[in-house]
Amino acid sequence: MAARPRNRANLEAARSRMYHALIVDSAERVFAEQGFESGTMQDIANEAGVSLKTVYANFEGKDDLFRAIHRDRVTALTEELAHVYASDREPAEMLREAVRSHVSFLVERPAYMRLQLRSLRSWGMDADSEEAFDHGGRDSLIALLERGIAADVFYPGEPVRIAPMVLAVMQVQLADQLRHPDEVDADEVADQIMRHLGRLLCVPENERRVRRIA
Repeated sequence: MAARPRNRANLEAARSRMYHALIVDSAERVFAEQGFESGTMQDIANEAGVSLKTVYANFEGKDDLFRAIHRDRVTALTEELAHVYASDREPAEMLREAVRSHVSFLVERPAYMRLQLRSLRSWGMDADSEEAFDHGGRDSLIALLERGIAADVFYPGEPVRIAPMVLAVMQVQLADQLRHPDEVDADEVADQIMRHLGRLLCVPENERRVRRIA
């Protein structure tokens, strides 16, 4: 019995999603290990175990794949952080939870973390780029900083300028940990980042609280 048109469409959509995820994951590993310039579409096809024709049937080229990696990962990260930013925690505690979620997300996805850290892209300075690491979460971070400044938890300043500094601290700390990726402990790294952020952001009495939180 022939498949009904709706069933056939559902099957094609499921197959398309499967190939998309398979090829994106494979491209992520290839770019993380070889770099964007050195990794080829054939390398990606080999990693995915599909034909080169199949890769090109789903993506126009490496640039398209690179954007797809970031769209998928940033969407997932933004969804995780949204739960943190929607809570009613006070600013320092919310920042700690956001940092922990951010770090855990990367540690659980070592290929994406390596890809990000190899790109030499500043996480906080390319917010308008489609591939921006913090795209979607930056506005929430800025709002959190505004709350903390208004509550005298954080030093006065311009949150839109402070947010890139927060992300830069995370980037530098994770880059240092990447030298020994098998030994990275997400909670320990998050605590180290929070200690740095406490000194950077918090007025003295709140810095002591942040150190206790971390």
